[in-house]
Amino acid sequence: MGKAHEIIIIGGGLGGLACGALLAKKGYKPLIVEMNDEIGGRVLGATEDGFIYDYFPIGLTPVRGHRLELLATELGLDKDFSKIIGPQRASFGYRGPSGNWKVVNDVNILLGKPDETPDMNHLFELWSLSEDEQPKAVSILADIFLKPPEEILKLDEEDITFQQYLDRMNYDMPSAVYNFLGFYANMAMVEPIDLVSAAEYIRIAQDSFNNGGGGYPEGSMMRVANQLLDIFVQNGGAVQTGTKIEKIIIEDGKVAGVRTVKGEELHSPLVISSAGIHPTVLKLAGEEYFEQSYVEYVKKLQPAWGLTSQVYFLKEPVLNFDIAVAYSDDAWWDLEKYQRVENGYEPQDVVIYAQVMTNYDPSLAPPGKQLLSAGTICPSDRDSKSISMLIEKTEKILFELWPEIVPVLESKRYAGPAEVCNLTRDRVIYGQGGECMGLGQAVGQSGLHRPKAQTPIDGLLLVGIDAGGVEGMGVHQSVHSAIKVANHVAGVPV
Repeated sequence: MGKAHEIIIIGGGLGGLACGALLAKKGYKPLIVEMNDEIGGRVLGATEDGFIYDYFPIGLTPVRGHRLELLATELGLDKDFSKIIGPQRASFGYRGPSGNWKVVNDVNILLGKPDETPDMNHLFELWSLSEDEQPKAVSILADIFLKPPEEILKLDEEDITFQQYLDRMNYDMPSAVYNFLGFYANMAMVEPIDLVSAAEYIRIAQDSFNNGGGGYPEGSMMRVANQLLDIFVQNGGAVQTGTKIEKIIIEDGKVAGVRTVKGEELHSPLVISSAGIHPTVLKLAGEEYFEQSYVEYVKKLQPAWGLTSQVYFLKEPVLNFDIAVAYSDDAWWDLEKYQRVENGYEPQDVVIYAQVMTNYDPSLAPPGKQLLSAGTICPSDRDSKSISMLIEKTEKILFELWPEIVPVLESKRYAGPAEVCNLTRDRVIYGQGGECMGLGQAVGQSGLHRPKAQTPIDGLLLVGIDAGGVEGMGVHQSVHSAIKVANHVAGVPV
């Protein structure tokens, strides 16, 4: 007979950790079972030669009003726990119809600085908009960034893509504005414009416009994870690392515990899985325990695309921006272009997202050095043959736009969907496992339509970005799910 536990949480990523810390604080005694030797999941990082870096890109939106603040309140922590540093200087690179790259600095439209009015002139310069086109651009962007909540809710209820929304609005739109909106779907949501939920697109754009985007927690994301682990353990929680779950045990339609790959059985009437909805339902529990309609529903849920992770250690501080993006009219992907890349097409350009982490927090590198994190969108399948090509193109454009990087480059590290899959979740359907943040913000599975935390199996709950939250990106939604699931277990109305 295996050991009995009050609650078992599968996975020590941020969702599982936050949920566990909240439950332990409420007096429960959960056990977190983590397959890696360290906790953290997608927020895992490393320390190397004095540099502290994340394995995968992390940009928190919103900077102000992030749900890490709500988590801190729920846990009774001071504001230092959830301190997010927002970017102060942004650089935009763009290759337009001229065929030449142009870089404009101090673009503040998506920084959400409370003491600054967004300056559209930087974008007008970047896009080379005529005087006739400029007011059209302002009108369209204002309609999106300032759309009232009740109208966004209606879009959520209708469940249409952002492309369908644009078609409906029939804007008189300059091509540069449309290309920017397509690029933004790729960069901010890691989704195509013709799949991403219109309501989610607008919510996330407004979050960034009003409260800042691309933030980073002081002291690193691993600092946040380690502090949650400390709270969890101090309040009676237990952790079992290096333990991979083979099966969720179900008896008479109810959860009875879990079995590890080594055959150890851990018993509990309540299992909370942060392993992802696809692996949990289709593999760990097993299709045979669910109605076919639920299995088909889960199989149709679409993971987000992947992101490459490219980390550069610089011997000198040569970059002045905190955050930078670059794209061309040819760089961003819709669904059709994504499929072409999957089938071997090699685009001329790629979209680029970059952060100089030491300009956020100098403690992330030795004195006098700089840490740069960059990446681009990529297929989420761990075996995609396009990943190395996309990493090479990202690096080529990065070095072309900011050539000062090259002479001071000390070393670099690459990661992508294969590493995400190895560290965070099993692949059980094609294209799933290497996604950058779980389920995508697609129609049919975002906002009001996000999967519920409660599964049809009594005692089996889901936590993390895949289920239980409502809206928002990455960490923002994962923490929301953790709070809601912990309150559900404790009988607190959510």
